[in-house]
Amino acid sequence: MFKTGKVKYLGITAAALLVIAPTVAPVFTATSAERGIVQAATTTALPDSAIFLTWTDAAENYPNVLTWNNETKQLEATNASNLIPVTNARASSEKVLGLDYYTVTGVNGQKYYVRQSETGPGIMSTVYDNVPAYTDSAFDTPTGKYVAKNGTSLKYDQIAVDAAGKITGYHVSRDTANGDVANSWLQAEAVKATGAILKNSYIKINDLSNYGLKDTGTKVTVDGNLFVVNPNGIYTAVPRSWTSDTTTKIQTAIHNGEITGPLATYIIDDGSQVYGFTYNGTVYFIRTNAANLLLSETPTTPTQILDVNAVNGTVTTKRDLTPLYRYALTTHGTGKVTTDGKADATGTYVTDYKTTLTYDQVAGSYGNDGKFNVVAYHIVKGDASGKASDLWVKAGDVNATTQYNYAENVKGTVTATADANVYGDIDFNHKIDTLKVGKGQNFEYTQVIKDSLNGSIVGYARKAGKTWTYVKAANFKEVVPEEQVDTEKLPTGTAVYSDNKAATIYSDAATTKDTDTKLSTSVDEWSAFEVAKDADGNITAYRLSKDQWVKAADIQVQKDLDGVFTTSAGVTLREPDGTVSGAIKADGDYKVYAVRYINGKQALRLGNDSQWVYAVQGDFYPA
Repeated sequence: MFKTGKVKYLGITAAALLVIAPTVAPVFTATSAERGIVQAATTTALPDSAIFLTWTDAAENYPNVLTWNNETKQLEATNASNLIPVTNARASSEKVLGLDYYTVTGVNGQKYYVRQSETGPGIMSTVYDNVPAYTDSAFDTPTGKYVAKNGTSLKYDQIAVDAAGKITGYHVSRDTANGDVANSWLQAEAVKATGAILKNSYIKINDLSNYGLKDTGTKVTVDGNLFVVNPNGIYTAVPRSWTSDTTTKIQTAIHNGEITGPLATYIIDDGSQVYGFTYNGTVYFIRTNAANLLLSETPTTPTQILDVNAVNGTVTTKRDLTPLYRYALTTHGTGKVTTDGKADATGTYVTDYKTTLTYDQVAGSYGNDGKFNVVAYHIVKGDASGKASDLWVKAGDVNATTQYNYAENVKGTVTATADANVYGDIDFNHKIDTLKVGKGQNFEYTQVIKDSLNGSIVGYARKAGKTWTYVKAANFKEVVPEEQVDTEKLPTGTAVYSDNKAATIYSDAATTKDTDTKLSTSVDEWSAFEVAKDADGNITAYRLSKDQWVKAADIQVQKDLDGVFTTSAGVTLREPDGTVSGAIKADGDYKVYAVRYINGKQALRLGNDSQWVYAVQGDFYPA
């Protein structure tokens, strides 16, 4: 399925390219614009989770940093020939053979896998006697403590890097066995480090859309508690040199109630929780336990009427100072409540993180999709927490810890994979002996039954007259109508790009039948013979060989290309669909921005998206 390139590459020296490139004539206005510096868009959106990994190429890391073997279909330990050091590399999450891994692609193009359970503090050992410890990563202030012996093993939980990305030091973990130097810094030249660690990583816990930050009346302590999130996602401690400027302004903004959201909670890689917020267009983190720091509730959404179900269980608070609420019954019957949108009149809060609360009611509403969304839990009278007794807590502020089954109004059909029992209750405790669903028979349902803890479907229900009947999901499979797609042949010679990603290959145009094979990561350009389209005419998949389809989301029809194209006046310019848009006005050398296939022929973009030429109509010199 590999499609070789057709662009003409001449054996031109790098020195010659340096001569040619500056003489490219700015024929197209769009070309000149594209050569300018692109400025990042300003945004105040809070980031999602981000994971960054760091490791060295020491032999001790071979068992922990793995690569995929296409022949054995297994992950294998690395070795001296293929493991390279990685510093602050952004990682993705991937499940392989049922286990969770972080993945990073190195500068050598190799994809590496690290078990998520094996990330964390690394191990280092000293390489000479009397290694000095420092209070800071700039190594300006010695602590007066030393690691006395060569070969001493210590744990580290942070690294310091310079502007070029070179590791300059390691932070000794607070729980290291060598207590004299715990929570201090050692210079990189004094130790040999191993282990894959999370560096500047953060995991988003939940959004706090109706909250802001305030203080107790005394300004928040920001020293050691404040971090700035860089545009690439990495967070770093706010430098001490800022303390007279930025940190003072943030202290004042919190004191004046100017940090009004959006807010979100995160866990950072030292295990502590932080609030994320924006100030003057920049994202900051501040530790939730910073001295004098409190949450304040901003105006909430208008009053809404909710359905209430009598359900017993427990929840645990997600953070300190979880607010409590009053709810009042409406005048048009029981079973409904209306939120007043305000905290309890006395300002009542559950003080501590992970406090267990017992509830006897849940309040929520049905969405347009028929799903029941829990909004709040009613805490029972006399609850052990004391303050929460007979009050309500928002679902977003707690984690459910007690399992129960609940119903959502969803219609569909399932088919029995084996003879299945029928039950008269939502918890499947009372089997109806006179009813069965035989293997292969359909069960049309009007509700799905879900597990309260993880939301997974555990059963289906339907009503005949006044009687509800229930079946377990484990004995059924969903009847899914086969998706209908139209296919259309592509011009002979067409190729597409996979960006060297292992995209899943399907045997059908609807991409519903996984072949359990993937595209090779060593190949980027592939021949394409057909496309599949949905009812709206959108391309959903490409056929790259017989019965081998890949989703359009995993394919690119063009990719960036950098170089110079020498061509002549009169050569036709085209749109991406092949429509003629003009012609080259003068002989010369033109800047190349991208490559794609048009009418089955390789084409190069010389300016904007209406300025494509066939590659055979000139000579291409790569940058």
